[in-house]
Formats: sequence, structure tokens, C-alpha cells
Amino acid sequence: MSRGRPQFQPTPDQRETCSILAAGQMSEEAIASVFGITRPTLRKHFADELTTGAAQRNAAVVVQLYRAAMDGNAAALRLWLARQADEQGEVLGKKAQREADAADPPPGAWADLLRH
Repeated sequence: MSRGRPQFQPTPDQRETCSILAAGQMSEEAIASVFGITRPTLRKHFADELTTGAAQRNAAVVVQLYRAAMDGNAAALRLWLARQADEQGEVLGKKAQREADAADPPPGAWADLLRH
């Protein structure tokens, strides 16, 4: 006698796919539809992949980007530098940077003389 659908059991490939899709910022609804399951079932069986798995995938990409940049890949280097600038805040244009530098001179003998 059948008692309905068998309980969902995720495969290792599905776990990997889930963490990649989560790292790609796909919605839980979209990820669940990929596997043909509901969002509650997704959360129940893929909780780690939706949280730490996504962070691990993003970290792996950052490591590869850094390695490519250090190996001389110009596109990777530009992307790495842009990523660093985004994390530090808005990038100033040339004029704005000159004005900021003039307002707060670098430390040293000249800076000390200018402040007195």
C-alpha cells in the first residue's frame, strides 16, 4: 500500500547545484523549482547550502579571481581592484581626489608645517 510521495533525499550534485545557485543570488522559490520541490522542503534539506554553501562558493570565486590577477590576467586585476574600491566606498574622480588630498595632506614634514 502506497502512502504518498517518498521523502525527498538530496544528492551530492543537487547540494552543489543549490550552493552555486544561492551564491548566484537566485531566489529560494527559483531554486526550489529547479529541483521540483517546495520552498519549505528546500529549506529543510538545503539549509547549509543556502547559507554557508553560498559563502563558500563566493569565497572560492574570490580566491580564483585573486590568483588570476596575481598571474598577470589584466581583466582579473581590474575586476579585483574594482571590487576592493567598492568595499572601501565610493571611488573619487581625479578632481575630487586632489581636493581631498589637499584638505588632508599625507603625514610627514610638510604636513606638520602646513598644520601649524
